Amino acid sequence: DAFPYDSTESVDSDNDGIGNNADDDDDNDGVVDDLDDQPLNKFVHTMPKPTNNTFVVEHLTSIQVIGKLSGTAQDNRAISCFIVSNSSIGTVSIADNSTCEFTYTGSVDTVNLLEEFFTFKVNDGFIDSSEVATVSLSISSDPLHIHQWHLSNTGQNNFSGNSGLIGEDININKVWAEGYKGLGIDIAIVDSGLEIVHEDLSDNIKTGKSYNYMDDTTDPTNSISTGDHGTSVAGLAASVGWNQKGGRGVAPKASLRGFNFLKTQKVSDHLAALGGADYAEDVDIFNLSYGSALEFDIAPSTQIENALLNGITSLRGGLGAIYVKSAGNGFKDANNRESGPSCRTIPISCRNTAMDPTSAFPYLIMVAASNALGSRASYSNSGSANWVTAPGGEYGFHPDYISSSTASRYQPGMMTTDQSTCSKGYTTYTQTNAFEENHPDNSNCNYTSRFNGTSSAAPVLSGVIALMLEANPNLSWRDIKHILATTSVQIDPNVQDTIVSIDGVNYIAEPSWSTNAAGYKFHNWFGFGRVDAYAAVVAAKSYVSGSLGAFDYTNKINQTLDISIPDNSITGSTIDILITDNLVIESVQLEVSITHPSIGELGIELISPSGTRSVLFNIRNSFYDESDFNNFKITSNAFYGENITGTWKCKVVDSLIGNTGTLNSCGLKFYGH
Repeated sequence: DAFPYDSTESVDSDNDGIGNNADDDDDNDGVVDDLDDQPLNKFVHTMPKPTNNTFVVEHLTSIQVIGKLSGTAQDNRAISCFIVSNSSIGTVSIADNSTCEFTYTGSVDTVNLLEEFFTFKVNDGFIDSSEVATVSLSISSDPLHIHQWHLSNTGQNNFSGNSGLIGEDININKVWAEGYKGLGIDIAIVDSGLEIVHEDLSDNIKTGKSYNYMDDTTDPTNSISTGDHGTSVAGLAASVGWNQKGGRGVAPKASLRGFNFLKTQKVSDHLAALGGADYAEDVDIFNLSYGSALEFDIAPSTQIENALLNGITSLRGGLGAIYVKSAGNGFKDANNRESGPSCRTIPISCRNTAMDPTSAFPYLIMVAASNALGSRASYSNSGSANWVTAPGGEYGFHPDYISSSTASRYQPGMMTTDQSTCSKGYTTYTQTNAFEENHPDNSNCNYTSRFNGTSSAAPVLSGVIALMLEANPNLSWRDIKHILATTSVQIDPNVQDTIVSIDGVNYIAEPSWSTNAAGYKFHNWFGFGRVDAYAAVVAAKSYVSGSLGAFDYTNKINQTLDISIPDNSITGSTIDILITDNLVIESVQLEVSITHPSIGELGIELISPSGTRSVLFNIRNSFYDESDFNNFKITSNAFYGENITGTWKCKVVDSLIGNTGTLNSCGLKFYGH
């Protein structure tokens, strides 16, 4: 079959004297044509081939995902890689094709994607691959995260009857994008219990650091089967993220421990759980999603105050532990104690944050609750002691399952962890929506969609603070409070004054948003606003610890005058208190004594030398059958940043006819720098 045998053949690629038609190795590379991918290319007999791959990442966000592409080539030749088709939302680039290292740059728009794709080829130095490989950037996600509106509000309803409002969340996606997830920060859940083996909590449980006050063990798992408050609280703060289970905590890599103080409610256990025991000495954040043992307790405990004082001076190497406490859920809870005009019928708080005596201490961060519409949660206590607001949700009912005439019942609750199995937890209650019983996404009943309350708001804030401390572990407890005050978002900005007629004269019983003389916006419903996780972390990263200067406080400056309080009059009684000290305010504590048969009629105000007015205790609350204030301590944060120098006015107003009383004394104590 050589040329002499076939005069019609004219091609001999390898010049071996045998024409291609007859030659079984046309390029003379030692590989027969039938097995040669490139029979006319002596340098290539095996085509390079790119490798399909999947990169599992926590989320596709504005950070860069870096990976290395791969493929095969003849004789293990070095390959280079190049993009054929880019991803749909993010962008893939290869800075040096010879390294095959790619960079995927996402955006905030990609945070909830489950997967992104791009394709590439390889080259072995001689030829491009004919095949194209596909790379998948796959989210290791959490199936219930899409319902967690407090993290990313897309207008979802979380199985309730009504949807939320897009964007009304804590703005956390960019925080996670920058890599902050609470790693290395310890959160103590001081509560009813903590299920330490829960599938979405166990990886974040700090081994051997929890405490059960019932049996002196390190397992605080609640023995009751009708829902464990502490387990649900813990899930909001720090359930494990990107593990393809449940939802996600605000700080999904923070460490958790539980102290079940609420099971005993002994003073000694309380003191231990606040940092007094060795198992609590290394806690960074104490989450206190509970109120006072009494409905109206005006006597703050000296022991608790000393425990908190020890925590903010001794723990965290002297930087101070962070104490986050729920403001209470009694805005419309009169508890059948009303004997006067109903606080339920007007936007006035039946109960006040001040009815928890620990709110008088500046060492706590009192947290109010917002809902998925970006307004005050229906139950959230008003009070001048509130510092900030965090999402707490509403009730999560769906009209197909339960009927209610109250609109807030059909607004989204909070998706979080529940006691495990369908024989335990909140899922054993009457079904209120499709999720709570045998839903495919909750087949083992380990989660609930209807948790709510300022008990929910507190762990959301605790999670944000964990992110702040990861970003800057040198922040003191005061630095944390300051950053929150300066970065929180003014929500429901058009909310109006609550005006009540007293003897035919309009009285502002609950002021709208006001700006004090130092430029801080404040509202009794919201404190300084709803927490903005990204703004708080950005501020934390650049914040210089100690910028506030040394913490200082004054002695109580007291005036005793025994002034009659005009009955049913906005005129009220006023005591002037002259302050000559010089201090920038971080918190103001008023101590007031009043003789009156029905404190539900009374309002207590404080007006600063700069003219800022704060309502510390609102009129027509539900406590008409309580009498007298004896050295009642109540805090206002509305004066943050102002100077204390000048004349302060302590005013008491009686809002109903029939009972008279006396303003006996007012005293002021200032905390600041």
